[in-house]
Amino acid sequence: MRVLIQWARQSPRDWDAVDSADWAALPNQKGQAAAVNAQAGWVNAVNVQGMVFEGFDRIAVIDNGDGSVDVWCVNDDASAGWDASTRYMRHVQIRPLRADAAMGGAINTDMNQTIYSDDPVFVEVESTVVRPWGAASGLPDASMYRHGIMLTDALYAAHVASRSQRTWREWTGGVDAGLIVDGRVVQQRRSGRYVVPDGTKTFYANDVALPNGIHAADFEFELGSIPAGASVIESANVGSNGSMVLVGTTLGSEPNNAAWPTGTYRCQIDVLAINSDVTIGLLTQGTVNGHFARVDSALTTDLETKTQVESAFTFTGLKLATTGSVSWASGSVNDRYEVAIAAVRASGHGNATVTLEVGESDDFTDGPWPSGVANENPPMFGANF
Repeated sequence: MRVLIQWARQSPRDWDAVDSADWAALPNQKGQAAAVNAQAGWVNAVNVQGMVFEGFDRIAVIDNGDGSVDVWCVNDDASAGWDASTRYMRHVQIRPLRADAAMGGAINTDMNQTIYSDDPVFVEVESTVVRPWGAASGLPDASMYRHGIMLTDALYAAHVASRSQRTWREWTGGVDAGLIVDGRVVQQRRSGRYVVPDGTKTFYANDVALPNGIHAADFEFELGSIPAGASVIESANVGSNGSMVLVGTTLGSEPNNAAWPTGTYRCQIDVLAINSDVTIGLLTQGTVNGHFARVDSALTTDLETKTQVESAFTFTGLKLATTGSVSWASGSVNDRYEVAIAAVRASGHGNATVTLEVGESDDFTDGPWPSGVANENPPMFGANF
């Protein structure tokens, strides 16, 4: 599998691409140099399918010979501030993109992880189990690790600024050629690959500013009745207290219903890239409350909120947040619909980044409002778009 690595250098550069089978042959400056220099051998960050691993004492990538890789990241260096109560290790298993039956056959990522730590900050989120530090087994040979090195804040910022945005949709190995355009997996909903709900209105997160007076978010967008049609990539910094990454709100005429029906409300998020220490979703993340909401027409008050029933998301790919079957109090026909996406970096030092896509058909939210309205999701040629 393709692995992107950004070496820590005096003069930062963009990612270098390597094959996971060649990881063991990469330069290694541990034991050879005590400070960052002009040569490769100290790791600043690694990117596999948009999963960005950075800020670790050491990292190893194991090629499994079947197209998949295991990524091991360790933070246990006391000189870097890790002690027995805070040290942690991530073991992330990353397989090639595949058709995801749970997402209507959409091409999606396929990952899971085990975290080893005695720090109670770690909880079991999406496809993640947490085990005590001492339970770790099957660790890579010491020769497979490449080590990080402390950088000044200014030099670290320069490294982040010098690397290009690379996303999960670029890892196209094994994907049908008809689903790839310009080296990127195409929108899956437009290909008919999504779970089609019946009798719903569908809205799309578009790159159209719609200021929200209730929440201060990194991005405050319109939920439109049709997708804007152009992919827009938005990145947000996430800290340990949590961040409101994106708030989307319908226009004043939508959903044009006083009595919202009982049923399941959904929001699909396209997580293009994410730091391995970040989680995200329509639920509380840190001190920030992500949610689905009914809001007043002036966008000054959340009248009622619901959260996703799934645990927080932690990997790249298409993520479908759902409320389960919920009921709402009656309100005004002028009330609007809102989705609020929160994220947090619960572990690691400093801020980290999450990158979402908006403007395409994969970036949608829907609910079971009455049919027969202008922006309903009607069948066309036997399939919904």
